[in-house]
Amino acid sequence: ERSIKNKYEDREKLTNDYAALVEMYNKETTLVSFGNTVYPVVILGEGDVCIYTKEKGITVKDSIEINDQKTEYKLPSLIENNFSRIIKVHDTSVIYNSLNIRATNLELDNNHLKISTERTHYYCSMVTNRASDYDWNGDGVTVRSLYEPGPLFHPLNQTCLSNHLGFNGFVVTKDNHIVFVRRSKDLSIAKRTYGDSIGASLKTKHALDDNGFFTKEKLVEAIIEEIDDELKIEKEDLTEIHIISTYRDGLESGKPQFVVCAETNLSAVEVTSKFTEKTKDKLNKKIKTKKKLTELKDKRRLKNEKKVIEDGNKLVWISKDLLPELQFGINEVKYSSDLSGELGFFEIKKSGRAKALKKQCLPMVPSASAALIMFNHYLKNTESK
Repeated sequence: ERSIKNKYEDREKLTNDYAALVEMYNKETTLVSFGNTVYPVVILGEGDVCIYTKEKGITVKDSIEINDQKTEYKLPSLIENNFSRIIKVHDTSVIYNSLNIRATNLELDNNHLKISTERTHYYCSMVTNRASDYDWNGDGVTVRSLYEPGPLFHPLNQTCLSNHLGFNGFVVTKDNHIVFVRRSKDLSIAKRTYGDSIGASLKTKHALDDNGFFTKEKLVEAIIEEIDDELKIEKEDLTEIHIISTYRDGLESGKPQFVVCAETNLSAVEVTSKFTEKTKDKLNKKIKTKKKLTELKDKRRLKNEKKVIEDGNKLVWISKDLLPELQFGINEVKYSSDLSGELGFFEIKKSGRAKALKKQCLPMVPSASAALIMFNHYLKNTESK
């Protein structure tokens, strides 16, 4: 029963009628599009903010401006009074509460990033942004219909939702490949789909300084730590990191995000090898340490910790040179050219051998495929310069 429920949980809390979302927010003038496909994703700004190089370290200087407050977001009283009902929609997902960064403004203009922030909690996002379409009372009333019904999103400083700040990122290897991650069935959203190289929230354990403030230097450190956590690529193996776009995700009722491009001096085979080995080592170390404290009492908690170490354990690759040949659908990305002489989407086996996927199609949620479109656009602009 739990397994069946898990397969349908995502569509209960977030609609999969993406075309209806596009129509709902049709007064937004900067919706992402590719050909005839329009995404429920609103671009706030595009540019190129270099935040790290291996030679110079953190390079933010005047390119980033952060106005941070320690004030905390408060749930609307209606949501707070129905918290227990709404949080149950995540019953088969592995979630845990944590302090998060809430964006009240997010701008990228003339290669300058400006962010205004305060605090929220992950559980607040679980009952607002990530349960936007859950009919918790059976009367058709949802978070989206109450607080973000369209045709425009409320400005970030006026919205009633939690809006914890997150990012999507792409990692390019030294041999010119880009990695995607198949998301596990235990994550709160986008189960069993493919995510970009990195898809994460900004963790306050990395993003706050010793005085509890969110700074531009800690922003960069948090991104670096997340790349290590998700892909096991350590700081010394990163050569450059750029912030290239900011946007709001319509699926999550306007949740703010930014897009990152990172380069590594590792090859695709080396990244895969490190990912596989370090994932096993990390799991074994955590389990061994915890078992010294208890055997049965915390068995389920240990299982949950094991599941959330990273978004998934399967990596899929494609050559950066093949990105212009991809076909984008609102919920998938395809490589449909003749595969003779090309791998398209491929996996790397234990032997180091590359094997093309039988199905040259990656199911994705709109924000992931829209971020890939933004990344592709960034690459074209960079090459033209």
